[in-house]
Amino acid sequence: MMIFLIALSAWLVCLLPIYLFIRRANKRETGEERMPAVMTLVVSGLISLFPAGALAAILLAVMGSVHTIGLVFGIDLSGWSLLLLATAIFAYLFTLDSVVAVILGAVAGDGPVQSLILFGIRCFAFFAICRLFGAEERGSLILGVGVASVISAFEWLIERRERREPPAKG
Repeated sequence: MMIFLIALSAWLVCLLPIYLFIRRANKRETGEERMPAVMTLVVSGLISLFPAGALAAILLAVMGSVHTIGLVFGIDLSGWSLLLLATAIFAYLFTLDSVVAVILGAVAGDGPVQSLILFGIRCFAFFAICRLFGAEERGSLILGVGVASVISAFEWLIERRERREPPAKG
């Protein structure tokens, strides 16, 4: 049931801006080229499926990381607290974390120093998010370091794969 709610909410989050964009573009069309309101909604719904799927997959990966770390270290998380934590961590990763990474890239350059500082900032941010949602201090620290480790490992694997692949010829 929770996976269905995550997928539905991701689809609705993607549907609204896409619908508004298509509706505004449709108003500029001439009489013959203009789509009916139902067609605009159907097209928006179909177009929003792909970004909603990607959004839901990333959110489920973060949620799975939090849940797995919670299971390994015996941290009791209910379904809704798990969803709230994963959503807050996801929101942090795609907002503040990007800003922090850009600033660190300008100050520390790209390299191991930037990665270690970013790892520490993520640990602190995830610890704060867990404490904000009422997790105990020990559990928050474990979840913060664990989720930051998983994300850093994914980033390292992606960078390694990009270095290994030759550029596409075009």
